[in-house]
Amino acid sequence: MLFGAIEYLYHSIIHIETHTSKGNVTATGFIINLCQKNNSSIPVVITNKHVIENAIHLFFVFTLKGEDNKPLYGTSLKVRLKNFEKKCFKHPDEEIDLVAIVIGDILNVAKENKKELFIAPLDTNLIPNETERQNYSVMEEIIMIGYPNNLWDEENNLPIIRKGITATHSAINFNRKKIFLTDIASFPGSSGSPIFLANINGYLDLVKQSYVIGSRIKLLGIHFAGVHHTALGEFKIIPDKMCIKTKIPNNIGAAINSKEILEIEKIIAKTVNIF
Repeated sequence: MLFGAIEYLYHSIIHIETHTSKGNVTATGFIINLCQKNNSSIPVVITNKHVIENAIHLFFVFTLKGEDNKPLYGTSLKVRLKNFEKKCFKHPDEEIDLVAIVIGDILNVAKENKKELFIAPLDTNLIPNETERQNYSVMEEIIMIGYPNNLWDEENNLPIIRKGITATHSAINFNRKKIFLTDIASFPGSSGSPIFLANINGYLDLVKQSYVIGSRIKLLGIHFAGVHHTALGEFKIIPDKMCIKTKIPNNIGAAINSKEILEIEKIIAKTVNIF
């Protein structure tokens, strides 16, 4: 298997499982390095607050690293993060369904036990700045990577890639919320999936009004909910978790603006006194 840009994004995804008093819940997360300074950084898993809501135990599934420093398919390791509550940093705005979970302990324990975990952490430079975001089109090609309805290649610990378009402009807050909509079906398990702007062979530069040959990859947002209409005809944005309601999906997802990750980074930086 070749290992290019999309493959790297693909392997930044991590399978999450929580144990609650009502049963097990699965969801999606992705690894990103925060608080980068010189050669140090803090690796975290980004997902939604509602994913860890009511969790008693929190598990991640990692793939082991081969001697060639590539993923060793068919070898996965399910790890419980102990005392995870102390390692969770929630977005300060209660309405923004985003949390960062520090996983340094997992990586350190794995090394102590002579097990190399394969991780492909993203970098915050993938988050577009405001000028870049404003210059995107209202309709951009995107991909979402995760575990819809807990569908995954369990044997090889691999997620599912879905393709769609932005349904609203990613720079414009939808109904005054720091979110935008995507034309991608939304299912439980997809919560926490990253939304990538992924132009591999070329793209239209709206500023230069010309077609650019080359790649453009950016982290636009984090999926957290789907747009549904009820039997009464009401339209609601409902987080992707199991609930007993009569709802009909509209194949429209809702994503949090990726710049909100940087608000959590500020909290982590103050906590660990890295700056």
